[in-house]
Amino acid sequence: MTGPRILVVLPYALMARNFIQSGTLERLAERGPFDVTVVSPNDSDAARAAKLGMRWQIVFHPLRLKGVDGDRAPAPLRKFSWYLRYLAGTGWRMMLVHRFNRIQGFRGFAMRLRQSWKLRWRFVAEGLPMSRIFGFPFPRSRTIYRWLYRLYYSGWQRFEPVDALFRNFRPQLVVLGHLQTPLVTPYVLAADSLGIPILGVNGSWDQPTTKGPLCPGIKRLLVQNEQVREELRRFHDVPDERMITVGWTQMDPYADRHIFLERRTFLLQIGYRAEDRYLVFAANPGRLGDDEPEIAARLAEGLHAGRYGKGVRLHLRCHPNDSHWRERFGGLDGHPAVRLEPPGDADIVELANLIHHAEIVVASAGSVNLDAAALDTPTVGLAWDNETVPYWDRQARAYEIEHLAAVVGSQHLPVARDLMELEGMIQEALDDRSSRAAGRQALRARFIEPLDGRASARVAAQIIDMVGKT
Repeated sequence: MTGPRILVVLPYALMARNFIQSGTLERLAERGPFDVTVVSPNDSDAARAAKLGMRWQIVFHPLRLKGVDGDRAPAPLRKFSWYLRYLAGTGWRMMLVHRFNRIQGFRGFAMRLRQSWKLRWRFVAEGLPMSRIFGFPFPRSRTIYRWLYRLYYSGWQRFEPVDALFRNFRPQLVVLGHLQTPLVTPYVLAADSLGIPILGVNGSWDQPTTKGPLCPGIKRLLVQNEQVREELRRFHDVPDERMITVGWTQMDPYADRHIFLERRTFLLQIGYRAEDRYLVFAANPGRLGDDEPEIAARLAEGLHAGRYGKGVRLHLRCHPNDSHWRERFGGLDGHPAVRLEPPGDADIVELANLIHHAEIVVASAGSVNLDAAALDTPTVGLAWDNETVPYWDRQARAYEIEHLAAVVGSQHLPVARDLMELEGMIQEALDDRSSRAAGRQALRARFIEPLDGRASARVAAQIIDMVGKT
């Protein structure tokens, strides 16, 4: 391969899907030649990269037996030592995230710390610091925080397989698809040791207010919208001149009307009858949606009884990261009014068609509500205030987290706090799909724009601009 060498690090599956399927790599290849290596957790990404003449490598983790050191697995003792060091780094990072949230005074984080230990343990198991032990002692001390930050990024989280990738590939630019996770730390440190510039891409709209401090070394930062830009300026002291607003790459296909199949064709393709109508229930992982199985079951009962009219179905879409989906929703598999979609490697175009042709999208505390608004499909957020659940554990409290509070505070996303409210909003959408269209337009203006199908092209242009200056 010839051309400038670019390393693209996409540490999470959804992030990799958004970056790769949105067309960003295609736009880059069109403007080439470039020598690109893509790092991601999905084996399926290897074939996609190869089609564009790009290399692929699996993201580093000490327990992976291959892909981090060519085809050869590391010796067991060496792998174990890496794993211990990696675990220590994960714990250290959790201390940083906890202190960052406490110093900033985020009310969403304070709410999480008041939840039951049963619920918080799920967060801790996923690497989220929802315990006060991560802030001991003096959690609001900026001096301790700065010391922990400097020590964490001092180099002890460097790992030989990542260093070997940098030595062999010799990238001129590193593109990071997430800036606040221990998964990218070895790549950040390797880049810093060689003086390689980093182009950061803010991975998700919630990250400025939930995921802790940014990694060092970011020369330029690409953001989705002005809301995220303001949060990065306010909470992370990122100067305006280092940020570029590009839009949501995963929403680029939404602006291309050619991707949308005729309704009848799409319904038959996904297993419905041509005359069916359906509601999308976009589920979260269990820790974010404990009430969801009961809500889905109640909706299924109402649909089966014909409460919403004939031929109305519930399309239950399990979250791609929900490993317990069978226990949560397996009882609805085979229900005559339900189509259960298991977690999978979701296709952006298929998701766009699913939302576009839905009567309404129901979701609890997720970005799917914004996907629906982008496609002008009625949507409602689930904010259950279930009195049988401890107050701080209730689903409604999730809307106190900063990025969600901003959406609900705009008063353009309707939320349902009980079944009666939810049924009323569903019936409203079934009766008139154009209802609340002005609110969806306001959501697009504040949280989604620019929505012109050019976000991936803008990302590619920024990559090219930066690599041209190295």
